[in-house]
Amino acid sequence: MYLQFQLQPRIYFLSEICFLLGIQQIVYWILGIQLFHKTLIESCIFATLELFMYKWEDGYFFTTYQQFCCNLLLLPIAIDLVHWIIPYMCIRILTFPIMIWLYELYVTEWLTCIFDKNPCWNYSGKDGSMYGGAICVNGHYYVRWMLLGCLAECWTLIN
Repeated sequence: MYLQFQLQPRIYFLSEICFLLGIQQIVYWILGIQLFHKTLIESCIFATLELFMYKWEDGYFFTTYQQFCCNLLLLPIAIDLVHWIIPYMCIRILTFPIMIWLYELYVTEWLTCIFDKNPCWNYSGKDGSMYGGAICVNGHYYVRWMLLGCLAECWTLIN
């Protein structure tokens, strides 16, 4: 029974990845390979920003390949789809932290199914930590994610 319980989340996770990869491949096919290169560049930029944010806040550089892979899979949905749904830039910037927190919750569930923990981040012990350290909802992180939303908007304008 224990083995069966442990395998089911992994199979569920793999089916979700296949579904998302299928959606992503359809989007790439419709919009062209240019979207893949854009997503790859966005994932590299985000990983670099994350490295420096950890250095600034915690004193050391940190990121993981798991986070990079999740960004590669989900950034087209997280950024491009949001642009399609929300037409106004100021609303997208103000709601960007909410989108990031939803992204963090979703990715935490995925990674917990695979690794039995989230190897990318853990906000436990910080003010505003919720859902076992999956997200941190406080003013500092709201501003941090809103600034990232501004960078995402600038990136979209020049891209």
